[in-house]
Amino acid sequence: MYRKTSKLDKLKLYYPKLTFCTEEELDKIFKNHEIESVIHCATNYGYNQIDFTDIIDSNYILPSNILKLSIKYNVKYFINTDSLINKNISLYSLSKTHFKELSKFLSDEINFINLRLDHFYGPGDNQSKFLIKIIHDFLDNKKELDLTLGEQKRRFLYIDDLTIAILLIINNLNLFKNFVQIDITGEKLYSIKEVVLLTKSLCSNHNTKLNWGAIDYRKNEIFEPKANLNTIKNLGWKQNINLEEGIKNTILSNKK
Repeated sequence: MYRKTSKLDKLKLYYPKLTFCTEEELDKIFKNHEIESVIHCATNYGYNQIDFTDIIDSNYILPSNILKLSIKYNVKYFINTDSLINKNISLYSLSKTHFKELSKFLSDEINFINLRLDHFYGPGDNQSKFLIKIIHDFLDNKKELDLTLGEQKRRFLYIDDLTIAILLIINNLNLFKNFVQIDITGEKLYSIKEVVLLTKSLCSNHNTKLNWGAIDYRKNEIFEPKANLNTIKNLGWKQNINLEEGIKNTILSNKK
């Protein structure tokens, strides 16, 4: 499914067998195809968002409608991408949590696999996301960057490692019944300050001034999110690309 503003050129080029539809056409798609599994990845992070209803529509209303159709047409599995971020951090995390809670309630009617992700990144990523934004700022030799003190820690996962994890789950769907939660993150915690300084050095940037502490922490900020990687590791997954290698790959792709 796509929004009217979505750019589909690359998807159509690399995946010519995909069927594309708008939200209005969803019922017809479910009715005319025997669908075993739904993978829901659409997300509105709420960056620079003024109208909060857009976030609710993307993160709660839309997936709820897809879940309703999945149950109606006897889809066996619904795979959802969620966040490790505490629900009280932002409207994004709150809306994602509300959908997860709805899915728990309905998990007797469909097997629901909830994937909790931390910071994933890589070539072609959304330029408003934290790591991609600072890469662009450093490559553009932005004069200065206002930042928090950078003490909060996060796990970072390169997109190839995330893709492998999701494929493992798809290939083992028979193991999951009712509601299952699986964390997929990088294995090591890094402070935001460590990540910014590493990215700055890998961009060979000597000019951008970093104003640590110029931005206050968010209300209810989480400084060390918890994650449990046992389930995904038991499927044979491991992180192959470390943070430095992943950032290097992403920088190269943004220089092209």
